[in-house]
Order: sequence, then C-alpha cells, then structure tokens
Amino acid sequence: MSIEAYKWAKTVEGISHSEKLLLIMIADHYSDELKRAWPSRETLARECCMSMRTVTRGIKTLEERGLIRVQRWINNENGHNLSNRYSLPIFDPQWASQDTRKFVHAQPYPDRITGKVSFIDDYLEEVG
Repeated sequence: MSIEAYKWAKTVEGISHSEKLLLIMIADHYSDELKRAWPSRETLARECCMSMRTVTRGIKTLEERGLIRVQRWINNENGHNLSNRYSLPIFDPQWASQDTRKFVHAQPYPDRITGKVSFIDDYLEEVG
C-alpha cells in the first residue's frame, strides 16, 4: 500500500464518484517499490461494491483520462488472463510515456521457499 498514492488519488477531481472510488482502491493496492498495482477486477468489484461491468467501464474511463495506465498480462503457458498491472502516470511520471497497450506474456516463476508459482516482471516478453 502506498500512502502517497492514496493521498494523491483522493485529490483527483472531475471524475464520477464510482471512478474516484476505483482510483482510490487501485492506489490503495499500489506498491511504492514496484511502482504499480495489480488487483484483479474481481477484487476491485468486491472492495468497491460494484459490478464487474462497472469496474470495467471505470477502468476504461480512468485510462482514457490518463489517470491510470493498464498493462494486460497473459499466462504464457495456458493463454489465460492474469491480473492487470496498473500504473499511475500523473502520480509517478515515469509511466507517462510508456505504451502499455500491448499484452505481456508472463513466464511462471516458482518461489524457492514455498514453491508457489507467480508471474513476475523479470520474465516478460511483449507481444504486439
């Protein structure tokens, strides 16, 4: 959780109440270390008390307004979608010029201790 991203999201004006709540929840999941958030749409729907359709529309609107950038991830082994990665280009300007509209194929990476498989940035291949 990033307190600074959360504070920034609370100051954003000119968006609907549902878009603002969605932005705040994405900011609440934002990692200062990794410079992004990756809550699933299901998690956002549950936390915001919204339907999946409302979350999808809200994400699209926030992206169109430049408040978030969305990077869509796909499991390279089975082609299934993974949680989107969200960056905040106004809060963290390093993302302002990044083109995140491409899908990213994620390679599975097993944790050495738990053996749990996750998908991390070091094992990416962009697809266009």
